[in-house]
Amino acid sequence: MRYDDGTVQTAIFDAAGDQPWTSQNAVYDVQGRQTNLGVIYDDGHVENALFDAASDQLWTSQSSVYDPTGQLIALSITYDDGSVEDWHI
Repeated sequence: MRYDDGTVQTAIFDAAGDQPWTSQNAVYDVQGRQTNLGVIYDDGHVENALFDAASDQLWTSQSSVYDPTGQLIALSITYDDGSVEDWHI
């Protein structure tokens, strides 16, 4: 789907049921750089990743994992200098 502001969103669904995930949703900026990826897994847990495509943040990527009830269980941030912070809640 292309939005009026030029961003693009794609969705992929595992209709055959042969993947460990149910759906994947990606968002791209107007230059075609990926800014977000969300994955829902068959067991109900969710992973969401944000990417600093414009390089205007102090971080390169952030990844969060939620259990099937929506509770945040892990967070990881990769910074521009290559350092990583991981939290398991």
